[in-house]
Amino acid sequence: MNTKIILFVLLFSCCSEIYGQVGVPAQINSNASSVITNLSDAIGKAVTNNIVFYKGDMPGLAEGIPAYRITGSRFWNDAWIFASLYDGNDKLLGRIPVKLNLNYSSVHYMDKKGNELALDPEQIRKVVFLKDTFSLEPVSIFVSYLPYIYVGKQKVNDYVRVMNQGKAALIKYERRNIGTADSAFGTQKRYFFKSETFYYLWFNNKAEEIKRLNKDALLQLLPGASVYEEWIAANRINLKKEEDVVKFLEYYNSQK
Repeated sequence: MNTKIILFVLLFSCCSEIYGQVGVPAQINSNASSVITNLSDAIGKAVTNNIVFYKGDMPGLAEGIPAYRITGSRFWNDAWIFASLYDGNDKLLGRIPVKLNLNYSSVHYMDKKGNELALDPEQIRKVVFLKDTFSLEPVSIFVSYLPYIYVGKQKVNDYVRVMNQGKAALIKYERRNIGTADSAFGTQKRYFFKSETFYYLWFNNKAEEIKRLNKDALLQLLPGASVYEEWIAANRINLKKEEDVVKFLEYYNSQK
């Protein structure tokens, strides 16, 4: 059998096994007309570094602010990272280097001609960033259109990050807004990207917002979690810290 075919079969089967354990719905069906069945069929929106942000992009923003005036980054990571891309039926569409835009919630990639293009969350429903070009090891997993994700009363369909695997999972929604401040001498405004973060607990196929990361909030949302308070204390777990919440949820999942 051809070596490339063997590699693809191994890649696909391994990905299915790993990502099926994420703890979020494996299939998020869509009837949208923009759904693609193969990455080569994708028609991305052209991306330009000369983009201009307007009031509609951020309340209070002055008209016509060019990107070069805005410091910071709109991307989860500025580097191009290999990722597996999936549609709403959890079908693998392709594996290419991408960047995740947290300002417009879109997946950026380069076409064969070297043009930077962007696909929206409706087209790409899951982005699995990989350790390296030849590795199947996931580094970070993002999904869009996840049910029960709200900010206030507004339903969020943007990409959210699945922080751990299992039936109890921490979901992180980070969006990059544009902030403003007066310059040192007050002569003109400064503009910068700033992160706004929301956390949710995914359990029993439903997400509940965690208003503030702390022990009381988490133990209240997670059934039976209070019996592990001794383990939390013995392992010096600080549930105000994201990484410690992930450690606790991994332990909790291992006990059920």
